[in-house]
Amino acid sequence: MIARILKGASTQSSLEYNEKKEKLGVASKLAVNNLPQGRPDLYESIFKFYNEDVIVNENFKNKGFHMTISPGANETMTDEKAKKFIGAIMKKMGMGSQPYIIYKHEDTGHVHYHIVSTLVKLTGKYTGKKVEEQNHFTNLETLKNLKELEEAFGYTTGKDPTYDNKFKKTPKFEIKKGNTIKQFKSIFEDASEYFFESMQEFEAILLSKNVKVKKRTLREGLLFFGTDYKGKILTQPQGGIITDEDYRKIEDLKKPLFRYNNKELEKNIEDTVEKALYLTNSKKEFKEYLRGQNIDVIFEESKKGGYSEVFYIDNTSKAIFRNSEFTETIPLHLFNRTTSTRWNKKRQEEENITTANNKKFTIKQQTK
Repeated sequence: MIARILKGASTQSSLEYNEKKEKLGVASKLAVNNLPQGRPDLYESIFKFYNEDVIVNENFKNKGFHMTISPGANETMTDEKAKKFIGAIMKKMGMGSQPYIIYKHEDTGHVHYHIVSTLVKLTGKYTGKKVEEQNHFTNLETLKNLKELEEAFGYTTGKDPTYDNKFKKTPKFEIKKGNTIKQFKSIFEDASEYFFESMQEFEAILLSKNVKVKKRTLREGLLFFGTDYKGKILTQPQGGIITDEDYRKIEDLKKPLFRYNNKELEKNIEDTVEKALYLTNSKKEFKEYLRGQNIDVIFEESKKGGYSEVFYIDNTSKAIFRNSEFTETIPLHLFNRTTSTRWNKKRQEEENITTANNKKFTIKQQTK
């Protein structure tokens, strides 16, 4: 059994994501808690009341709650047992009296559950406070809570086939570590262990590890540059990291039909990316969400605007995936349309807040 807290997801975007899945026929409402039975038309407005109208003394940004629970690869749950199990873990997390919806998903070939709620807890008719999070909303603490309940319900800790809780850290270039050449060599060796179908994809894998490569103009071989996480070059070009023979060996490692032969893995990545797209509101949040799933993102910008390609480097399976090949739920044109609307709106809101704060500061200074 694996539980994941989807940090930073708003209640509204979480509802949108799950309602979309329900309309597609791959998800259904399994149960609701402290919400009127049989009145799904009221749920959005009720959560909106909690998150926007209730007066909360504490000022906190993320009021939404979204958690997923996946039985292990060899475990199954009846609907009744799932409701009781999820109810028990919500109570253990201090969320037992909160309004929440349990969705049952069957879109990845592996039944799992999404729980959508709010972190605003009512104390009066129009007043509230923040649910006491303490440490139990981290994925590690949630897993501990899960283990404590599993024995009572007759489960053992299993493994979700789409998620590895113990991510193995992959090497990335860091300027403060020094010894640039040694870092480049280590990263190159690690990147060569990934499954990729072209040299363009291999270079994207290196970029995800803060290393940019460029072909020499007059000589054979490559030049290596160390970058920061935004892609800004931090080092002088460094040649002689690998020989021409080593580079040709990389060409031989290409797996032209890897994704074709691993459709289930590709579908799991696509599903994770779709969640990230619905549950985040900016490019930064999108990348951070996927980084939390051990997936790095490399954007290839189009001269016409938007992105001509988006690469997803899954460090768990050590494979790279292309958004242009996600045709079922988030084809590239839909990704561009969604991000241009959602991310630009978020950026405009942040700019408006900054402008308003600057005006307040100016007025305050003038009145002194």
